[in-house]
Amino acid sequence: MNTGGFISRITLRLPMDPPGGTSREYLRHQAVMSLFTGDDDAARPLFRLMTSGSETEQLLVVSSGVPVATPSIEPGTWVARVESKPFAPQLSTQQALDFSIAVNATGVVTQSDGRKLRQDIWDIVFAGDPGPEVDRDDVYTAWLVRQLDGVADVNAVRVVSRGLVRVRRTPRAAPISYVQTELVGSLVVRDPEALQRRLVDGIGRARAFGCGLLCLMAHGSLQRR
Repeated sequence: MNTGGFISRITLRLPMDPPGGTSREYLRHQAVMSLFTGDDDAARPLFRLMTSGSETEQLLVVSSGVPVATPSIEPGTWVARVESKPFAPQLSTQQALDFSIAVNATGVVTQSDGRKLRQDIWDIVFAGDPGPEVDRDDVYTAWLVRQLDGVADVNAVRVVSRGLVRVRRTPRAAPISYVQTELVGSLVVRDPEALQRRLVDGIGRARAFGCGLLCLMAHGSLQRR
């Protein structure tokens, strides 16, 4: 029995002009979730956008259940191809690996009126006017170190890109907004079984929209890119 989940390569065909005031981010989420409607006990799948064209996208999906393709889930949106296999990465203690991950890294700030507001971690630090000595890469490194405490030792993390994403569901509904940050770096495995679980469970928030999937690769892979 496979206990590590499944890894899949998914090809989507999305309309260039999404219907009904929706956005590609929302249709992408709907398409991925449509693959798991028959598995109510499965954890929410993680996915990462790998390539995107005008109409075709390639996604990497990690899930506890096997995805099953459906012909269509929204007008003009199709899951064109699904390729899956058991997800069983070979991890060992003290193994050095490179990684990339898209994250929604947040913290909670208490407002003057007592309300608690969740914000991106860099926005929280920047609002405090930290000065030029505070580096953005270091802020995200510290956040990821906390997320993987006891699981892996995180080395230097670099911010590749960062931006606000607005997911539009319908013309009348307020969009879902979050900050997505692309990180690359390296780590050393401390607890292989715990890291395997984190690969399937995900890291941070906005996992439903393509954040949180830690993609591991051979150490030195990022230097060759």
